[in-house]
Parts: sequence; structure tokens; C-alpha cells
Amino acid sequence: SKDVIEFLKKNSVEVANHMAVIPDDSLAPLEKQFKKSPAKKPAPSAKKAVSSAGNSTKKSAPPSGKAAEKPATPSTGGVKTTFNSRKKPARGRRGGGNKKGRQRREFVDKEIHIEPVTEFTFDGDLPLSDAASIMGKKSGDLILSLLQRGIPCNKNHVLSKDLIVDLAGGFGIVAHLNEPVATESFDKKKAVACASGDKSRWPVVVVMGHVDHGKTTLLDYIRRAGVAAKEKGGITQHLGAYEVSSTHGKIVFVDTPGHEAFTTMRGRGARVTDIAILVVAADDGVMPQTLEAIDHAKQAELPVIVAVNKIDKVDAAAVLEKIKRQLAQHDLVPEDWGGKTVIVPISAKTGHGVEELLEMVVLQAQMMELKADPCAKAQAFILEAKIDRGHGPVATVIPTQGTLRQGDYFVSPGATGKIRSLIDSDGKKIAEAGPSIPVQIAGFDRTAKPGGWLNVVPQSEYSKARSSSGGVSSFAADMREVTRSDQPEEDLSVLNLVVCADTQGSCDAVKKAISILSKKDAEYKGRMKILRNSVGDVSEQDVLFALNSSSYILALNVKVERNAAALTQEKHVKIVRNDVIYRLTDALEELLQLTRKKKIIQKKVGTAEVRKIFPIKSGVVIAGCMVVDGTVKRTGKIKCMRDGEEIFCGSITSLQRDKKVVKEAHAGFECAFIIDGFNEWQVGDLAECILETSE
Repeated sequence: SKDVIEFLKKNSVEVANHMAVIPDDSLAPLEKQFKKSPAKKPAPSAKKAVSSAGNSTKKSAPPSGKAAEKPATPSTGGVKTTFNSRKKPARGRRGGGNKKGRQRREFVDKEIHIEPVTEFTFDGDLPLSDAASIMGKKSGDLILSLLQRGIPCNKNHVLSKDLIVDLAGGFGIVAHLNEPVATESFDKKKAVACASGDKSRWPVVVVMGHVDHGKTTLLDYIRRAGVAAKEKGGITQHLGAYEVSSTHGKIVFVDTPGHEAFTTMRGRGARVTDIAILVVAADDGVMPQTLEAIDHAKQAELPVIVAVNKIDKVDAAAVLEKIKRQLAQHDLVPEDWGGKTVIVPISAKTGHGVEELLEMVVLQAQMMELKADPCAKAQAFILEAKIDRGHGPVATVIPTQGTLRQGDYFVSPGATGKIRSLIDSDGKKIAEAGPSIPVQIAGFDRTAKPGGWLNVVPQSEYSKARSSSGGVSSFAADMREVTRSDQPEEDLSVLNLVVCADTQGSCDAVKKAISILSKKDAEYKGRMKILRNSVGDVSEQDVLFALNSSSYILALNVKVERNAAALTQEKHVKIVRNDVIYRLTDALEELLQLTRKKKIIQKKVGTAEVRKIFPIKSGVVIAGCMVVDGTVKRTGKIKCMRDGEEIFCGSITSLQRDKKVVKEAHAGFECAFIIDGFNEWQVGDLAECILETSE
């Protein structure tokens, strides 16, 4: 600033200090003067560059014009250059225009392009960041997808093989797991098994009986587990299959629900088993679901062993005689009465009689000579199906022939797939499962239908079945059915329902519960209509379907996904959710009461005769009347009766007597009124006053 002040004084421009304002006409010579000075200063750096190159002889500096151009050449297009009086370019944190800074700027400007991936192969479990990389996605995309499923994680979270395959499918990418299949060892095992033909297999025993009679408690004692304590509401709501090692040999138990809504599940449990244990509580005796269990056993032609539970609570001798009489009435004649039915008194809590019960089961199995061929074409019965968060659609199956192995292709009713994993009843992964070994299979392309058969097939047959099973999604199909339904007008008293449950069996149980509820009261009949059912947590698709079809969502033992919960609040979609089926049906019954169509009762409270008509402005007509019977009330409706026929019925907008507004007019008094929407009164018409009440 000192140089500038001196220059201005030489040019006769008075400047008091460095804060003074410079006149516009003095700016041009000032710019001209001080723009020349930096042109001379790059010369020393040029000499230094020449000497560093190894030239010992001094060379003259280039002309000032050329020297001024040199520093400007490295600047990139579009970057604003500023005046700098320093000899060397700035080398600050931002680069200052040097080579290093230019490289950094060029790198930032480059766009990272990720090639789209349609399929990939991987070896096993991977961190989320690595999985995102091989899918050609950002880590955030995978984290968001997992959060929508209710799985919080970060980029270092290790994803299981099944979850990676499931996530890839959500992005439309085909994932192939690179699994080494030891075909030679399998072939050797098959050869050994086939050489000996059919082999003895474990007995499969179904435990049936009325709700809360102690079926699961009995299995808990045998397995030394605590399943009953973990059951929602203290009742079993799923089919469970367990391997049990006893002193008498291995036994596979199938636990069935006792609640009346789970009829279908009990039927499935009886179909796949060899022996039935009928649990009867000593303090209750034979109950409705006990009789139903007896019918299932008869249909499946199963030998029945009766376990009289809670024997420690009652007088054993008297109670046993009573229960024997009840059972004999249903063709289960005890052995000591000359029949074939074994009856064992037990206590599932103390363990009394349990060893004897197991011994009877093993003796019965030995007499039946149960055998199966482990090297035959594998076939398994589907007990239950559900959506697992980490594995996608899974099913609990019991093989009846052959051996299920990881990597096998299979077909089943409504679903196909390749076995990705086999998990036994203890939650451990196994490589194969032979006859009578209950396992959970992962690898279904959609939820399987319980009660059907799973068959292992060659890859060619699997591919054919998979291609033929393609089509519209269940959501699209359900929406199409809703669109087809031709209801002339919306009936608010009919509840459209979307059923969501944790397993397919639970969905069936909810349907059964709704059927039972509709028979409970004639008023409920025809008032509930199931439009859609899905297995798994309540999703956005379920909420959108409910919104488009004006439905309520019934959710049994499932959660509501985060996005779906936000959508229900935004769109005011009603969800009735509970973990116990009888509480869910109670909530549904309350909903039926709230939405039922009210019955309107009409009561005539008075009659008036029209004596005179008074037309007023706007075409409105006042009817002057004499009340001949009862009372004409302002809150009632008026029926215009002419020659015994009803002409019109409407509300009173104004009621007067002696030119005063009144609430009612009694018999023997004159009154006048105006009826909303009716002006065609004639002298001699009768006006009947009606009061409406609802019940």
C-alpha cells in the first residue's frame, strides 16, 4: 500500500492514508503500473532451472513478455488465477496450483463408475462391504435393505451365505454359492446303503390331545428342555419335531397344538407318524379336542398309546376307571379290559411313569418293524413352512425315503429350490438327513405348502418345474381377484381381512378361528372375508393391499416392518396384532361389535291432520295441522300419508305453535311445520311423527 500511495502522489492524486478511496480515473494507470512488476520476477527461477539441468554456462534471461507467460501455462481451464507477488508458487494444504495440487483436483473430478452385476459366485459368509462390492452396489443400499427387514447392521457386519443370496435376489441378481460337493464320498455311502437294502428307522410319534393337557410339558421333560415356558400364552401354536435319545433307543416326537383352531396342523401331524400318544389330563378327562385327536389317529390308522397326565393331582384309581370308560366309548378299549390300547398314568412335571411310556413306544415300534431305504429317491413330508429372517423361505420336513443332502434340487407343491442348508432339531447344521430325521430346509424360492411332499429331482426336472411355476406374484394375483369382485356398493359391516402369520400353519389356524367365530353368532355369519394371507412380518405390500381393498390386517405372532408401520400411520390402516391366537380372535370379535350394522327401530309417537297450506318465498310450503293423536316432536321424522300410502318421509326443519318455536305439540293443539325437501302437501293429508332408535 505504501508503493501505491507514493505512485498516486507522483500522479497528483491526493491520498491521506491506506483507507482512502481512489478515484475511478486513477485506477487505469495504477493497474498498468503494478501489473508490469510480476513479469520480471520469474527470470531468476528460470536461471535456477537452467543451472539445475547441468548447464555450467550462464544464459541470458528470456524477454519479459515470454517470462510472464510461463507461470500461466499450468493453470487449468475454468480455474480463476489470482495475482501473487511471491517468487515460488504456494504449497499450502490446498496445493496452491503446484503439480501435486493439480493431480489431487483431477482425481476428485473423476466419477466412480460401478458396472451393473446380473449374477456372481461367492464362497461363503462375507462382510457387508465385500458383499456390496461383488453385487456392484453401495454398502448403504444393503444396509437400507436390511433395516427394512428389521436387521440393524454396519458395513463390517458379516452376512451369512443365505442372507447374501436373499439380498441379491432382492436386487434382481442371481447369486451362486461355490460349494465343493464331495460326490465320491456320497456315492460310496449310497453303495454301502444300497447293498443292504431297507434298514430299520426311528419311530415317528405324534403327541396329541386337548389344549393345556400337558403335551409340550411332557416333551420338555423327555428332552430336558423348556419349550412350554417359551410358548406365547402358554399354548403350542406350531408343529414341532424333535429327536429324543432314550435308554430304549431314539424316538422322533411331533408336538401338535391343542387349540381348536389348529385342526389342520393336528391332521398333518397324524399323517406322517407311526404311533400316536394321546395325552389326557386326569383332572379334565376326555375333552372335545381329545375326541378330534382320536378321529385323526383312526383316519391315519395309527396305534394309540394313552398317557393319563397330572396323575399326581388326583385320586389315581378312581380317575383311571372314569377315563377308561370314556375311552372305551370311542373304540379305545384298555388292555386290562381285553382290548389293545395301552394306558400309562404319568406326571409330566415329576417324571412319574415317563420311562414306562417310552418303553411302550419302543415296544410298539419293534412290533411294527419300521424300515426305509436310505438310498432310494429322497422324499420328505412338509410339516410346517415359514419365512426366516436370515434364510428366507424355510420348511420343517421329515424324510420318509432316501437321504436329503445339501445341494440337492427339489420340487414341492407351490415351490421349488435347491437345498442350501439342513438344520436338525438341536439347531446344528448337518450335511445330510436320512429317513425319520426331522430337519429344517433352506433354499425354497417361495413359501412351501405344508401337508405336501418334497421330492428330490435331477437339475433338468427342477429347471423345468421352476420355469413352469413362473407367473404373477401373489400380491398381483390377490389384487386381480379384488378387482374382479363386483360388489355393487361398499358394505361397512363386512370386514375384509388380510391375514399375516409367522408360518403357513398359523395362517390356516387363523382361517379356522374365523370360521369358528362366524358360527358362534348368527350375526357374525358372512361378515368376515379373507382377501389375502401371507407368511412373514407385515410388509409394505400387505399394507398397500389392505389400503386398496379397504381391509383390516390380522397379524399373528409377527412384527410390522418399519416402512409398513410408517405407511399404516400415514394411511390410517388398522392392524389387529397379537402373539396368541385366542387373544387375536377376541380382538377380532370386538372389531365386529364396533363395526356391526346398527338395527334401526321406528316408533310412531303422534299423528296430525293437515288443515291449511301456507306457501312462502323460495317455494317452501308450511303445513298447518291439528294434532289428533299423541305428540309431534321436533326431533322426529314426518311421514306424509295420502289415501293410506306413504308419499314422503323427512326431517322437521321448523316446528311452531302460536307463532312460537316449540320442541313438541300435543294432541288437541294446532301446529305448523316445514319438512326438509318436501313441499307437495295437500289439505287432508295425515302427518305421522316417527322417532328412530338403534340397538
